[in-house]
Amino acid sequence: MELDPQFAKHLFRDRAFRDRVIETANGVTRQNISKPKFLAIEIPLPPIKLQREIASILNNFTELEAELEAELEARKSQYVHYNKALLSIGESDTKRHTLRVKDVCSEKFWLMPATPKYEADGLVPYITSRNLSDGSIDFTSRKMISQESFEKISKNRKIRDDDLLIGMIGTIGEVARVKLDDLPFYGQNMYLLRLNQELIDIDYFLQILNSDTTRTYFSSIKHNSSQGYLKAEHVEELKIPVPPMAEQKRVAGILDNLKSLTNDISVGLPAEIKARRQQYEYYRSKLLTFKELEVA
Repeated sequence: MELDPQFAKHLFRDRAFRDRVIETANGVTRQNISKPKFLAIEIPLPPIKLQREIASILNNFTELEAELEAELEARKSQYVHYNKALLSIGESDTKRHTLRVKDVCSEKFWLMPATPKYEADGLVPYITSRNLSDGSIDFTSRKMISQESFEKISKNRKIRDDDLLIGMIGTIGEVARVKLDDLPFYGQNMYLLRLNQELIDIDYFLQILNSDTTRTYFSSIKHNSSQGYLKAEHVEELKIPVPPMAEQKRVAGILDNLKSLTNDISVGLPAEIKARRQQYEYYRSKLLTFKELEVA
């Protein structure tokens, strides 16, 4: 019987099919398709006309997903463009008011205590710069310390809601905003900024620190040791545009919306792509499941 190539393409995408033909040699991480298993596997083979109809339906789903992926890449480029246009300072941009990071902070200090004793039954999470990710703190791989250790090391340098943490050693330039639900915790290899919120909007400031321009700057000036590190002055002396508060909030709102539309899996294009993939998987399963014909 004839096998339509497009029908076969969708048929062979099935995970169950791949698991039946892929083999992994001992001590080898690379997986290979077993030719004997591939040739011996049985596949459903409806009439060629039906194969083509099924392939046409499933192709519509994959083509739509490809269009959405292309649109998502365009939106990401758009976000980068507006991020640079709204936040960067050009050489000829002399009219924009600029301040150094240290000028917009009410407090700033290192989180660099001597490493405490970790305790499996400790009550307080202890993190490093590796736990900072995309503006938030990921506590998945944190260690734990006792309440006593926490009170001792945080006595003079407490962490508060809305503080900003910057990775200074190892994970360079990653930034996170402390939320009330995160507390209490402590850590090391980070620099803490407590903003003067009468001068600078936190969301606006986060957009600056998370921008490609700032990340590239931090990467270019970090000390090239085995881990790499930044000095406090690298952060404190960074010049940033500081327009009036209303303009800061407007810019932050634009960039936050664009970022959500390109990154947040629950909204915008990422959510649409996820829905289309799930729809494709559902219909592929339905359309490629056949009952075997009984042999007379």
